[in-house]
Amino acid sequence: MNLVLTSDLVRSFTAYMVNRFGAKVIRKNDATEMRLVGWFLGTMGILDKTRFINGFATTVGRRIYLPFEPGDLSLDVSLWSQVATIVHECQHVVQYDKFGAVSFVSKYLGSTAGRTSLEVDAYTTAIELEWWRSQRKIDPASLALLMKDYAVKDLDIKVAAVALRTIAETVWSGAVVTTTSRAAINWFERYGGDQ
Repeated sequence: MNLVLTSDLVRSFTAYMVNRFGAKVIRKNDATEMRLVGWFLGTMGILDKTRFINGFATTVGRRIYLPFEPGDLSLDVSLWSQVATIVHECQHVVQYDKFGAVSFVSKYLGSTAGRTSLEVDAYTTAIELEWWRSQRKIDPASLALLMKDYAVKDLDIKVAAVALRTIAETVWSGAVVTTTSRAAINWFERYGGDQ
């Protein structure tokens, strides 16, 4: 696939994904509730407020809080990183729909094992998208290490690495297992190639 990303294409893609999965994108820096969460995390010594606001996308239910404006390159977030983030966060919306609000929140906040399983599912999208785009194999262990920012235990990171390795082997043999990657790939194959 010769994917040529432009700001307009990323904005169109974001609009498609938001509509397709019934989500809403909100600029994280503009959201009072996210500033409060950032303050709380900082006060508790869990994560620096500025890093939380500027470095992490966060999905709550159907609201996707992004630290960037889709298609905008002024914050030094590549267009491809924006696409991958949107697909990852939409996968959390799919999880929310699958489990329901109470079960999803309980699973995500109730245990590091639950949070890890949800993040493994969402990080699967990175493996799928990169393989589709460039036939490049992302190291599953490196992805699993990103979960340190989610306050999970070292054992959970090891379990995540094994789970992501197993999923990656399936993806590298040609499968697309997540709903959001499938939707993204189909959209880009229709609208994003050989422009």
